Amino acid sequence: MKNSMVSFGTSLLSGLVTLGVTLATTSLLLTGCDLAPKFKLPSFKVGNAYKESSPIDHSSKIDKPEDGNWTKATAPEQLAIPADWWTLFDDIHLMCLIEEANDKNPTIKAAKEHVEQARSQVRIASSAFFPAIDAGASPSRRLSSAASQKQFNPNPVVKPYTLYNAQGTISYDFDIFGQNRNNKAFESFKLASSQATLDAIRLTLQADIAHYYYTLRALTAEQAILKQSLTGKEQALELIQQKRDLGAVGDLDVSRYESDLALTKADAFAIQQQIEQTEHALAVLTGKLPNELSLMVEPLVDAPPVVPAGLPSELLQRRPDILAAQKDMAAANQHIGAVRASFFPHISLSALGGFESSELGDLFKWSSRTWLLGPLVGTTLSIPIFKGGEGLASLAMSKSSFRESVEIYRQKVLTAFQEVEDQLSANRSLTLQQEQLADALKASLTADSIAKQRYDSGGISYIERLDAEQVMLNTKRRSIQTLGQHYINTIQLIRALGGGWKPSQDEKKAE
Repeated sequence: MKNSMVSFGTSLLSGLVTLGVTLATTSLLLTGCDLAPKFKLPSFKVGNAYKESSPIDHSSKIDKPEDGNWTKATAPEQLAIPADWWTLFDDIHLMCLIEEANDKNPTIKAAKEHVEQARSQVRIASSAFFPAIDAGASPSRRLSSAASQKQFNPNPVVKPYTLYNAQGTISYDFDIFGQNRNNKAFESFKLASSQATLDAIRLTLQADIAHYYYTLRALTAEQAILKQSLTGKEQALELIQQKRDLGAVGDLDVSRYESDLALTKADAFAIQQQIEQTEHALAVLTGKLPNELSLMVEPLVDAPPVVPAGLPSELLQRRPDILAAQKDMAAANQHIGAVRASFFPHISLSALGGFESSELGDLFKWSSRTWLLGPLVGTTLSIPIFKGGEGLASLAMSKSSFRESVEIYRQKVLTAFQEVEDQLSANRSLTLQQEQLADALKASLTADSIAKQRYDSGGISYIERLDAEQVMLNTKRRSIQTLGQHYINTIQLIRALGGGWKPSQDEKKAE
């Protein structure tokens, strides 16, 4: 008896698995109807160069040779920004901050979890292609009607009884009109979108780190200049007060120097506040509390590297946020196909087999075996006829969602080109400003040197000597401010160009 029970159980399991494989194979043979519209990306007319590009933008200063001299690129391929674009700045402190942020930033970690959720959704959608096999056991208390037993006994005795069962079931949905395939494609595109969004968040994080880091260096340099300026202005005020005491000048002159000194002190307090807040921002971006990070950075001195803009036609392939918008469009397009498929007949097949007995001890005997097939030998055909307009409304909504995704994509593209043009314009302007400020600083240094010589020879007063020094320090401060802004704009240009990003293999597979 035990052998027969084991034989039936094995046969049942084997039969269910064989049926499942047969159903999956049959479904694959029946597929081929895709009701999703043909997807095509919106086109944009772009020129051969950016409007605000200049000859300097086509000089590659990306790779610095060992001899320390920048070289000009000879082919467009050499104008590519590397994936680890921050290495262009050759700053070990910046590299460490970005590496730490990549590992510890909570926003990055949350985006990674979103990718994992999207990947799970793909697996869930893929499960619809396979049969569902379940097994269970349960007792039940029943009372069968006399009418249902007349075919077995003309004079049935009706009374309650307990029925024990242990059964396995298998069911399968045929994807003839592609609803399951469109649902899986939808989830696959959403996965690719989430991966591209993660890359976009990571790029923004890296750019923010570099932004705050070079802001901190510029502020540190400006703070050093202000300290020197304060020393000179305090000395000048002391001298002018002495002259007033001697009657050489009046209170008006003293008040002017006092006002100038107070304004400079206020600037110094403001700079210190900006330094502290910049450190706080860097701490949070690297996953730390504000009191856990304190940086000692070198003042900003050198000019930022020149970043080539490349060709406008390449921009759409260089930005992860644009790829994310593309994948969202493709997903919305596949959703239309899934909704359309719901208008057509739905075919499923189910079967049940196992053991059933009124006595628990007899449950697994050969005589207790049972099986059941649904209507039409296990086949169920469902045809939607009327749902109060639900289907048409769902289709209209899916089409509207697709049109919305198209406009979002268009706006992303327009914004991307604007960001590049804005940063190219700003960098060109800042380069010209730095050239003029360099001339101004050179002239102010010369004037300061002449004033020092004339003071040493007794030609001018010490106050006049200090005034010349203040002009030089103010010019130097202005130069540092412009240099810091040039660094920030260079970083924003790199971000606007995509930062050397390239789509991953998973993102390419979803195309």
